[in-house]
Amino acid sequence: MAPQQLEAVRKAFRTHDHDGSGKIEINELGFVLVLHCSYSLGGALRAFGIHLPDNAIATVMRKLDLDQDGSVSFDEYCEFVGPYVASAAVYN
Repeated sequence: MAPQQLEAVRKAFRTHDHDGSGKIEINELGFVLVLHCSYSLGGALRAFGIHLPDNAIATVMRKLDLDQDGSVSFDEYCEFVGPYVASAAVYN
């Protein structure tokens, strides 16, 4: 990633790391998923008070938490969002 892209990813990560621990824990991940799903569904999930089931959040956590320490580090976050950032750069 280019330095500007990396800084944008770092800023997004900090936004999701509500407690400032340097990692995204499962409760924070649940918030991130509901927020992003809400945007992708035109706000419908949030507007109707629909929450993702705990098992769906746990499944996503298992995919993102590469070292299986129970949280998503910045490096793990980058592994996930990196391809999306790179593909977005191609279209800009």
